[in-house]
Amino acid sequence: MSALVFVALLLYMVMEFRATPAIISVVILSIGLVFIVSTVVHSAFYWRHEKTKADEDIPPFEGRKWLNGESVVSQSELSTLV
Repeated sequence: MSALVFVALLLYMVMEFRATPAIISVVILSIGLVFIVSTVVHSAFYWRHEKTKADEDIPPFEGRKWLNGESVVSQSELSTLV
């Protein structure tokens, strides 16, 4: 449904405006669409990655390493509580 609306919007722009403004608006809208689709795909992939880690009881933050169920903090980590 939304793809049909997008195509209709692009056709309206091409028919209503002159050549240069129509081409510019179509390019800008297409770049926006590609950005939105890539953002949704990235978010879905990242969510799936985090969900898999949560299902396997792996902590979500990779700053700490786990050894035999105990947290091991690197000595090179700086404390933020000064």
